[in-house]
Amino acid sequence: MDIILNRKARTSLMKTISGLTAIATILSLSGLLYFFTNYAGAVAPADYNLKEGDTVSATGSDDPDVYIVNEMGFKRLFLNPVIFGFYGHLGGFANVKSVSPATRDAFVTSGLFRNCESGDEKVYGVETSGEDVGSLRWVNTSGAQAVADDANFFKKVFCINNNEFNWYPKGAEFTSVNQVPVYTRTPGATPVATGPLSVSLAPGNPAAQTVTVNAIGVEMLRMRFSGTGTINTLTVKRLGPGTVDDFENVFIYDGAKRLTSGKTFSGSSGETTFLLNVAVSGTKDLSIVADMLTGTPGNVNYFQITGVTATGGAAISGVPLNGNNFNVSGASSGTLTVAKVGSLSNPTVGQKQAQISEFKITTNTEGASVKRLTMLNDGNMKASDITNLKVKTGSTEWAGTIATDGYIVFDLGSGHSIAKGGNATFMVYADLAGKKDETVDVYFENNSDILAIGDQYGQGMAEGTNTLDTADEAN
Repeated sequence: MDIILNRKARTSLMKTISGLTAIATILSLSGLLYFFTNYAGAVAPADYNLKEGDTVSATGSDDPDVYIVNEMGFKRLFLNPVIFGFYGHLGGFANVKSVSPATRDAFVTSGLFRNCESGDEKVYGVETSGEDVGSLRWVNTSGAQAVADDANFFKKVFCINNNEFNWYPKGAEFTSVNQVPVYTRTPGATPVATGPLSVSLAPGNPAAQTVTVNAIGVEMLRMRFSGTGTINTLTVKRLGPGTVDDFENVFIYDGAKRLTSGKTFSGSSGETTFLLNVAVSGTKDLSIVADMLTGTPGNVNYFQITGVTATGGAAISGVPLNGNNFNVSGASSGTLTVAKVGSLSNPTVGQKQAQISEFKITTNTEGASVKRLTMLNDGNMKASDITNLKVKTGSTEWAGTIATDGYIVFDLGSGHSIAKGGNATFMVYADLAGKKDETVDVYFENNSDILAIGDQYGQGMAEGTNTLDTADEAN
């Protein structure tokens, strides 16, 4: 990212090195001028009896790290005492102000840095790999795109000096602001965010890739919501030199759990809108998953989040948000044959580990690893009366969960392998309460409700034949 400053702004930036606050008054990028005044919606240091350049720590909390705040309402972390020692003019730990966790969290943590002492025009994102270690990765994107991805991008950039810049090892480039990870004190932990909801690409967002023409259960985009609130609507648009006809169904997932029914894209706008009721307190990662089945070889598609609203109609910042390109190959993945098998006895009220389903999955053309099973109970027994769910094949078993809407999810983790042309029989068990004559009828509602990754093409395999995809076919 090339950042070109006029002389006045450059002088201003060099002065701010002494206070480590590092935000220029005027930045010129790609021929555009950005004028920073007050950051609407953000906190001001004065609201908490602080000023720009103050170092703070919520001592005695679960995060005693030291941060420095800027006038735009953001803070940066000193990753370890060595880095803090590079700025002796701040007065060391004796000058760190003790604040409450609520005050600390009111200032959003930024991981965007520039080496202002050397005049380096590149902006880097910090990526932590341990509690006190991390690396810098250049955010290699245009200034205009950075602002499009995050309207507050430049308000989050902090100056660092040569000592700190040289301390970090340098990692591979980021190609988007959205790839810069949210800092957590323990890598892998869920970061705690407060304030209005925002959305960005989540760690693990799928890279650009090639998919088969009949791939199912393809994760096209993974997004992270940060803040506090309830997601109400989410609008997705298909873009790229492909067509809406490449997709049979599109879903929203929370991990292994499918949150929505399948939707299709509008032929005119290329969009579809999901109604959600997902609460966020800190962070929440959701995925957009698609079934191809009708893909055209040579087509290229990517998904864009064009709009998200919170309950009450409030907009969520961070959109538009783009995923990566998915190229459709000329190859076809193998298929699955799913069949109900066995003859089950009616359970009794209160029975423990009653068998409620039995089915066989056979692989065709390529072997598979079964990763996920989602079944729907179309019977009239309440979900709360169906507990201790398990699915078993051979000597292996996995626990399941059931939601109030009757969807049962089995996450098979690393998966269960079935050789090419082979099969595996799965049996589903549950503890049943309920009443006499109530029913349990479980079946697979959608193609992608069985996610089996082929061992040749690495894509989800479609069901060639399924004799357990309606309530009438259930045990």
